[in-house]
Amino acid sequence: MCYFGLIPEFIGRGLGPFLLRAAIDRAWSRPIGRLWVHTRRFDHPKALGHYQRAGFVVYSRQKLRFEDPRITGILPRTLTHPLLPPLDKA
Repeated sequence: MCYFGLIPEFIGRGLGPFLLRAAIDRAWSRPIGRLWVHTRRFDHPKALGHYQRAGFVVYSRQKLRFEDPRITGILPRTLTHPLLPPLDKA
């Protein structure tokens, strides 16, 4: 499993499609039988379009529940996002 994304300072500079193509080419340089991408509503609004232009097709859509990564310590508790609920101060 790998993750792909841009930090905010690099969004809008045309780097996403270039890096996506490089990641796809590198993945297919190995002996694999399938390559897929999972996208979430937290991704950039243009992400799905970039994936589709790169040749990916929507296979399925499903609601997923996951533990907030700010609670598990993967991300800082101070992280905010318009789609994330606020954390209690406790």
